[in-house]
Amino acid sequence: MLAHVGGVFNAVCIIGDVVGPTLFCGQGAGEMPTSSAVVADIIDAEKSILGETQSRVSRAWLADSKAEISLCPIDDVETRYYVRLVVQDRPGVLAQISNILGEHHISIASVIQKERHEVDETASLVIVTHKASEKNMQFAMKEIETLSVVKGASQLIRIEE
Repeated sequence: MLAHVGGVFNAVCIIGDVVGPTLFCGQGAGEMPTSSAVVADIIDAEKSILGETQSRVSRAWLADSKAEISLCPIDDVETRYYVRLVVQDRPGVLAQISNILGEHHISIASVIQKERHEVDETASLVIVTHKASEKNMQFAMKEIETLSVVKGASQLIRIEE
């Protein structure tokens, strides 16, 4: 059990083949320093993979640390996606969105619609997809964002497994 007086804690859960789930937690440096450090680590990892630098990033996470690494075009990446939209709360909106996803060969794993915001009569719609290609997802999102029932900026996050 984690108890604290005030402050925000960060946590990372790592699941190992031998040890199972392991949770690391602690008080973070704050929103901006943390996000800056994460982005810097991603850039270091990419440069290491491309052989551009002698990076601090370990290749130990690879099954064979001496294996050749190849990168594929982002359009070819297949993963699950988290999508959050603010939409007009009226009948048929989900049907319009799911139709576009289906036309782009994207299957829905789950959908949650939050309660209606009475002021502007909108609702938050959260969709998690099954695996889909980045290319198809990007095309679908561009089409979804043109719908008159979609209000505000959408959020799309890749779910890495």
